[in-house]
Amino acid sequence: MTWDFTPFAVPLLISALVSAGVAIYTWRRRETAGGLSLVVLSSGAAIWALADALTIMSPTLDQYMFWWDFSYIGIATVPTAWLAFALEYSGNSRWTTKPRIGALAVIPVVSLALVWTEPLHGLMWTVEGIATRDPFIFVNIERGPWFWIFIVQVYCCVIIGAMLLTWLLSRSYRRHRNRALALILLTVALPTGVNIIHALARSYDYTGFRVLDLTPYTFAISTPAIAVAIFRYRVQDFATVARDRVIERIQDGIVLLDPQLVILDINAAGARFLHSDKGAIIGMRLHQVAPALSHRIETADYEASHYEVALNGRGSAERWFDVRLSTIVNSKGIQGGYSLVLRDSTDRKQLEQQLEFQARHDFLTGLANRTLLEEELERRLGPANQRGLVALAFIDLDGFKEINDRLGHQAGDETLQEVARRLEDAATGTDVVARWGGDEFAVLTQLPSAEAAQVWGTRLLAACDDQASEHQVTASIGIALATPACTSTGIIRQADDGMYQAKRAGKSRHVIVDMSQLEPAEDDQLAS
Repeated sequence: MTWDFTPFAVPLLISALVSAGVAIYTWRRRETAGGLSLVVLSSGAAIWALADALTIMSPTLDQYMFWWDFSYIGIATVPTAWLAFALEYSGNSRWTTKPRIGALAVIPVVSLALVWTEPLHGLMWTVEGIATRDPFIFVNIERGPWFWIFIVQVYCCVIIGAMLLTWLLSRSYRRHRNRALALILLTVALPTGVNIIHALARSYDYTGFRVLDLTPYTFAISTPAIAVAIFRYRVQDFATVARDRVIERIQDGIVLLDPQLVILDINAAGARFLHSDKGAIIGMRLHQVAPALSHRIETADYEASHYEVALNGRGSAERWFDVRLSTIVNSKGIQGGYSLVLRDSTDRKQLEQQLEFQARHDFLTGLANRTLLEEELERRLGPANQRGLVALAFIDLDGFKEINDRLGHQAGDETLQEVARRLEDAATGTDVVARWGGDEFAVLTQLPSAEAAQVWGTRLLAACDDQASEHQVTASIGIALATPACTSTGIIRQADDGMYQAKRAGKSRHVIVDMSQLEPAEDDQLAS
């Protein structure tokens, strides 16, 4: 190829070199937010400027058209890369995933294909004539329908990117704002303004002919300005960006809601806690995702609250969370929504439940202990209970000491565990089976009548006296039937007394004590 040198090409070559230098410099620092997109943007700018320089130095029409078409590689790349850079740099990197960038690149890729096959269809433009005016060749074109689609996409990318960076500036510290604003104006306004002027201008009296595009000339200023903004002046405010990243990586879930409890934003932990995809959950109402959490907020009538809530996941076990709810109020005192902070408290909750269980249950058998039995007895003797006759059985194992002495404590423990299992099997759903201490058990139930106590006592005896058991024992059982006026202490003593009566009568039997048949003085003595 031969070239006709023109001074107009020199600034373009300089712009191409500067843009290429920025691309190389940024490549070495591509881990910076927006760094990789800036590499692509600067490379596109370098291609655009270089191709324009070679276009205006082309002495023949074929050479001219080749480099003109080649320049569209840069023209199609720069706006898309600019938007990707703005998204990443403003902290919206979730929009720069490969599928989304691929979708954004559809129009530029199709446009490039149409440029290189333009004689076949005329969708981008149709060449209608050629004119020369030293030192330039001008091509008269009629723009096709796809050209306008391409132009709309180009300017949408530029405008949205500028808006994102303006939003970022609004969140920056004041000491950075003037410096940042100047850089943004150079970066966006200069090439965009020049390009708009070029699109509207009519030069050299060739109305409709392609005039000299000054846009790539501005890349010598705009691409270094972006690099300086990133790597020296730090337009991206550390406080806001660092805060966003900390919030995104923090282990607590953070959810922002509007007054109607629509999810405005959520960090990764919050999405994980609610078993939802972060992109899908934004815009949904909270009750669609976490009904229990939504209900707590709807019933709160205070500005800040702290409570626990259990959330069920999709096919996962129930998990507990400490929830801090705060009302967001603007500078005018108007409520703007809510902020939720969720901390997974499942391990602590399970430990609390375990400790609470141990405090009310026997370690060896897993049955209720004396504390839990007494609490339940007090509740059932209360005035609110109307479900039947309260009955308490005290059970002492006959011959248990001989098992301990002859076979050892391990055999004794196994015997207690076996008796506990059989008593639980014999119990109904509302019965409380407890280990009272040593080889004594207690069972609390509610019977339909006093006559049913005989059947119940026989069932308890059969549960204790299992002939198939390796360590066979029998039981002496005392059953006390409560009266409306009796106390928990009185019924416990009466059941205990009945148990000793059964032992004195020959063991392996039950004795029923109907407290309503006792003399009042005797009942008072038992209660005292």
